[in-house]
Formats: sequence, structure tokens, C-alpha cells
Amino acid sequence: MLKLAFFLITVAYYSGAEPVLWGSRIVGTPAGQSPTMYFRLPKLASIAVLINGKRNSLDIRDGKCYLNGNQEWGSPCQMDTESANITLKDVSKQETLQISSLYIFTSAAFFVPNCTFQKPKQGKVDLKTSFPLSRFGKGQSNVEVALAAQGARSQNVAALLVNGELACRWIGTSLEVSSSPFCRNMSEDTGSDLRTFVWNVTRNDTVNYTAIQWSSGDSSLGVSIDWTQDGASPEIEECNSYRVTTTTTSSSSGVTSNLATTTSSGPEVTYTPTIVIAPLSMLMLMIAPAG
Repeated sequence: MLKLAFFLITVAYYSGAEPVLWGSRIVGTPAGQSPTMYFRLPKLASIAVLINGKRNSLDIRDGKCYLNGNQEWGSPCQMDTESANITLKDVSKQETLQISSLYIFTSAAFFVPNCTFQKPKQGKVDLKTSFPLSRFGKGQSNVEVALAAQGARSQNVAALLVNGELACRWIGTSLEVSSSPFCRNMSEDTGSDLRTFVWNVTRNDTVNYTAIQWSSGDSSLGVSIDWTQDGASPEIEECNSYRVTTTTTSSSSGVTSNLATTTSSGPEVTYTPTIVIAPLSMLMLMIAPAG
């Protein structure tokens, strides 16, 4: 499996093909089997799916995925000490697939049919603000990140971790704990009823991948930055495939043009230099910042 992983990365690098997803992502498949999803695994990795908000373990053996150890949940599935590829048989059976190390999830797949993002409940993280969840920063020194939680005036606790270390913690929009120079108060976006935080993730030359965890209330999301690859996230192309392009012809000039690409989820998704952040278990909200 590792040989396959290195092969895929090498092909992407030398052929100029779209980058390979190894971290967090939005899966827009509306029904049926999921695409095969590749993930890097942290030390002491565990895999789980959330079903109606409840965490259920996902085990991999004999080329298949099993829910809670005994119910076949998908195939092909393979895993070694550093990576996994997972194919689930029905995307509608779970809301999220999580890759965790102890209580911190390092990456996740969120199943959003047709990429139609729903407005989150008060106090919960907003996936749409953070889309796409995988970013590729080869040749860049920093990548911009946007985070949000529903409720501009909510007093929920929110936390930001970078590579497993607590960086910032807020109550409402007020910064309560800071162990990084980029931490500051959050902003109130009253028009969208969101608390927001935007910052530039600066590359640490000693790491090739940055995992950011963003949590608010009892919800979390994860975003992955891969500094070894470049290009737009494949999530963008996938989500754009669910949009409907309206084509019109001018009666006076005969010129045909594409006017808009929209669905109920909003306008066509385009790539902007905005990066997103990866979340974690709310148990981590009580962890003191790393010294």
C-alpha cells in the first residue's frame, strides 16, 4: 500500500495531474458507494464513522471495512501503519468518517449530498466557510485560512489546534487562551450570523503537512494543508459537477454564453487562496496550551 501511495504522489508530481487527496475532504456523492478515499494515518490511529451523531468504530481486515467489528460496511478497504484507503458501500449511512489519534481527529470526510451545504445549528462549525477542506501549498510560504461557527453572538467555546497542539481558545468572540502569536478575538459577521476567524498559516519547513482542528460546541471540522503538492483541490471539481450551467443565446447577435452555474447550495464553487482548518474533539477544549 505504501508503494502505491508513493507511486500516486510521484505520478501527480511529474505529470502535472491534479493533486492526490490524503487529508480532509467534502464528499458530494449523493447516493450509493463512496469513491475510494485515501488518508494518511497518525500514530495510534483509529477510524470511526458518525451515525446520527454517535461515534462507531470502523475496522479494516481482509480487504473490507467493518462497523463495530462485525457489520460489513464497505470494500475495498486497506490499511497499513501509515495510510489507509477506504470505500464505503453507502454514503447515506453516515455523516462523517473520522481519522483520529487518541481524542484528536486529524482528518475527516464529510458526506454532503450534491455538495449542498446546510446552515448549521447555533454554535456549530460551518463547513461551507472552510471549503475546500484540503489545500495544496507547494511553492507558497503561507496559506490563508477561514473558520466560522454559527451564531455571531453565541457564547459557545471554540478552539483551534495545529498539528495536535492547542493554539487558541475562545468564549464567544473573546480570546481566552493563546499560545500562538496569530491568536486574536474572533469577528462577528451579523449578516451571516457567524463568528469568524481568518489567518495565514505559515509553513514550518520541518513538516510537509499541516493538520488544523477547528471546534465549536460539540462539533468539529478538519482541514489539511499539503505542502508537497500544488493545484486546486479535487473537491472543487467534484462539487462543481453537481451545479447546473444555464446557457442562453442572444437573439440579436446569436452569441451563446454561460450565464450562471447555481444550485440550491449557491453559486459555482471557485478556488480562492483561502485555507481551512481542521477540528478536534471537544474534550481537547480543556487542554492547557502546549508549553
